Amino acid sequence: MFDSISKNIKLQYFVLFIVAILAYSNTLTHSYTWDDALVIQQNEYTKAGIKGLKNIWTKKVFLHNRNVYRPVPQSIYTITYQIAPNKPNLAHFVNVLFYALAAIVTFWFLTLLFTKKNTWLLFFISLLFVLHPLHTEVVANIKSLDEILAYLFGLLSLSYWIIFLEKKNIKNFVFTILFFTLAILSKISAITFLAIFPLIILFYFEDIKLIFKSLFTYLKNIFIAVSLSNKTISILSFILLILIYVFYKKGLNVLIIPAIISFAILLFKTQQKIIRLAIFSLITFILSGFNFEISLIVLPLLFSHYLLMDNKNKLSEIIIYLVIFVISFSIVNLELGKSIFILFLCSFPFLFKLKKEKIVLIFLAILIIITFIINMEFNRIIVILLSLIIYFTAYKKINYKLLFLILISISLVLDSYVYEKTSYFQQANVSNQIVSIENNQDVSVGMSILHNTLSEENNSEIKFTTIAKIQLKYLQLLFYPHPLVHQYGFNQITKTNFKDWKVWFSIIIHLGLLLFALYKLKTKSPISFGILFYLATISIYANIVILMPDTLAERFLFTPSLGFLIAFVFAINELLKFFKVKNTNLVITLIFIPILIAFAYKTIDRNKAWKNNLTLAENTIEYAPNNAAINAQYATELYLRNGDSTLIIKHYKRAIEIYPEFYSATKDLANYYIQLKQPKNAEKYFLKCKELKIDDWENFYFLAFINYEKKNYNQAISFFQKALIDDDKKVGKEKYIYSSEFLARCYFNNNQLFLADKLLKDNYKKYQIKSSIILLGNIYHQSRNTVKSLETYQILLNDFPNDQDLLKTIKILKDSLN
Repeated sequence: MFDSISKNIKLQYFVLFIVAILAYSNTLTHSYTWDDALVIQQNEYTKAGIKGLKNIWTKKVFLHNRNVYRPVPQSIYTITYQIAPNKPNLAHFVNVLFYALAAIVTFWFLTLLFTKKNTWLLFFISLLFVLHPLHTEVVANIKSLDEILAYLFGLLSLSYWIIFLEKKNIKNFVFTILFFTLAILSKISAITFLAIFPLIILFYFEDIKLIFKSLFTYLKNIFIAVSLSNKTISILSFILLILIYVFYKKGLNVLIIPAIISFAILLFKTQQKIIRLAIFSLITFILSGFNFEISLIVLPLLFSHYLLMDNKNKLSEIIIYLVIFVISFSIVNLELGKSIFILFLCSFPFLFKLKKEKIVLIFLAILIIITFIINMEFNRIIVILLSLIIYFTAYKKINYKLLFLILISISLVLDSYVYEKTSYFQQANVSNQIVSIENNQDVSVGMSILHNTLSEENNSEIKFTTIAKIQLKYLQLLFYPHPLVHQYGFNQITKTNFKDWKVWFSIIIHLGLLLFALYKLKTKSPISFGILFYLATISIYANIVILMPDTLAERFLFTPSLGFLIAFVFAINELLKFFKVKNTNLVITLIFIPILIAFAYKTIDRNKAWKNNLTLAENTIEYAPNNAAINAQYATELYLRNGDSTLIIKHYKRAIEIYPEFYSATKDLANYYIQLKQPKNAEKYFLKCKELKIDDWENFYFLAFINYEKKNYNQAISFFQKALIDDDKKVGKEKYIYSSEFLARCYFNNNQLFLADKLLKDNYKKYQIKSSIILLGNIYHQSRNTVKSLETYQILLNDFPNDQDLLKTIKILKDSLN
């Protein structure tokens, strides 16, 4: 990587590395903060240490009431926890170290991409990236190592892609795929880097008309030029089969597809048809046995690749493949419709070989309509898209290429629609239950309005305009990163409509940036590249196709900020050229040094806020007075540390005022009033909790005791009965017994002694708890029914014959009767 670079540039690499370390050195003594607890302290796989790695790579990990597959960062959490359990210093150091490496790779990527540009400019872009205060959340929050790794590996993938385009070396293509896979395994948002690969191509071809032709040539070379031995093919095929199976079991469709394509390449590298047939048969039988959708992706790809890339295939070999396919799917008794669908798709290559182009187009168009209207399944859409792309690359006539491009475009639009509908359906079935934020837990479970203001919004105008407003806020934070807030939930970003000038301003700015970028693309403008890089990488966080866990988040800008900085720095440079400024390096330095100093100060200062949960809330609340979640978080952190009761009550009430349905804040405030021995105030909030969540036994539990103390026995009985409706399943054995004994007291005080008798005897029968029978004996004694009292105490003699207190009580009762 550094072999052929000058000492000057090596010094720049060194400076970037050291600056990154120094800028975040004050985070090394910080605690676990915000959602670190969820992925580290409270994560069973992480706490298992090295033993947890198996589960991390074979299962999805719980995070914010959803299961995610991020094995690369999760493995690092696990290893650091194994070395230093419950000591976050090492984990913070790892974050800072990877961030420093990301700084180096950023500069390397820029020098590869903009080879003819001023290295001094690229150095300042990298420095601005390193010191940008927006990155404090990502580096200071251990959990956000996933963002750093996704960026780091994504940029490495793009860098090797550039080298591959220059040298056309298969080794660099392998590195491209490897690092991109690692990026995806760090965080799925790295998928946006896919849009940057073709964008980079535009910066390496003088004639835009040759771009796609050259790309297809490269890909074809990869498919047919590599020579591998049959032994190597067999070993690699076996490894890929295992990976495909593992990816399927974990629901990782995004990784299944490249694995299958790689398998198809291997399959047809051998000239030994018997080996080819054996491998094909193996994968067909395996796939048909466990999943229809995966087979739906594999088989058409295999047939298409075989028929389109191998001109020497024989009809007999094709028939054998089809027979294997039919037998395999007959074994698993697939529905007739599904079998026909696969056969229908696999038939297209035959039509192509017969040069029936029009029939192929008609069949594919019909298939698209049927798939989207009758049975919208995401995997089927992927297959159609892949098939369309394969046929597009195979046809030479420009007219047919245009028709296929139209079909691809239609499929992509429908694909986005289906994905959005699927996502909405899945989110609609996720519980919006809100949980307590004690013990450093997050404020909500699942998709909650507390985190994403748009989660319950159905009005398309409000949703669109609010998204436009959010995008404008992103740009503001990139230009002027103040104030910084770690949680932009309800009601930090208020909903809006077309009457808001910010909406129109945002639309004009973003549309203008896009049009400018497209216009300047033909001139290979770095500004154009930066804008398109920003728009592509921010797109996944725009809340358009799928709602994000947060309305807006500073960590979402980590990768897009590079695109912004590229465009910003080169735009300043262009302005200097326009005004014919001499000695631009000096002027650039004078412009950016003050910005870098301001960024450094803000970054180091903001790092202090991330020391622990209390400092985070304290430093944020000033800038988030209308944020329900942050008000509740601040109150809870004070509560856990026995802070000022006036402040605790004030911020809990403010959170509830902002969001009246904030269940956890309401319950925490009610519990706090119990701790302060203010049952009257507690009752008010427990009653509200009961309305918000009718199945939480704790609300009834506390309301019952409050009414018992008020001697309102009828109400207390009602609440006790509701709290204990599921026996001890929810309440727990100890609390159930304790509550049921108070319920018995209520029955006694309400002249329902027979119910108290039954309840306490049932307790003893089920749990052999002496206290319930002693209580019943006392109740009868208070009722002046000495006989019943004596009979009750005698129940215990069989189980506790040597209990001296019991024997003494029985003797006293007998003497009183005599």
